[in-house]
Amino acid sequence: MAMKMISEGAEARIYAAMIFGINAILKYRQPKRYRIRALDEAIRVRRTRIEARTLITAQGLGVKVPQIVLVGRFGIFTTRINGRTLADILGDNGAKAPAKALADSGRYLAMLHSHNIVHGDFTPANIMVSSNDAKDTYIIDFGLSSFTASAEDKALDLLLMKRSLSHNDFQVFASSYKAHCDDSDAVLERLRDIERRGRYQTRTLAV
Repeated sequence: MAMKMISEGAEARIYAAMIFGINAILKYRQPKRYRIRALDEAIRVRRTRIEARTLITAQGLGVKVPQIVLVGRFGIFTTRINGRTLADILGDNGAKAPAKALADSGRYLAMLHSHNIVHGDFTPANIMVSSNDAKDTYIIDFGLSSFTASAEDKALDLLLMKRSLSHNDFQVFASSYKAHCDDSDAVLERLRDIERRGRYQTRTLAV
């Protein structure tokens, strides 16, 4: 099976691969040499299983995510989405974010949160806009995801997007989120609380 590494992060390497005749992406969690081997393997296996479970659950909810092709101990093969990340689109000389992608991503995050799934790294870099005619929106990279009812953790997903988007773009995203999330009022209030705490800490450090 031919594979080509296309990116490398702190936790995993990403490869383009062909498996079962399917254009796929392999996310393989690298061993951490500073950890005891048995502990390292247990952590990598657990995180891989959580990510696979989250992808399957998200797809069942109707969230567009890459489909799982194969799951191993430390890696997951998923279908490859042809398109560009929202971060790349925004990087084109300050291009405006597609309204559909903003609304879709707000709705998808709301669906996840309503079922107590937190993405953990919900940024434009993990939102894909497909190159098909429909310009479908996909959520990718659930490596830091978790199952939790914590309003704080859900609010942090929103905070990452708010820090990454213009005011107007975030309003489109947030309006869609609020319209589809069961506990949006509690999450948005916690977001405001986190921002208030951040401003207070900044003022304190400046004194």
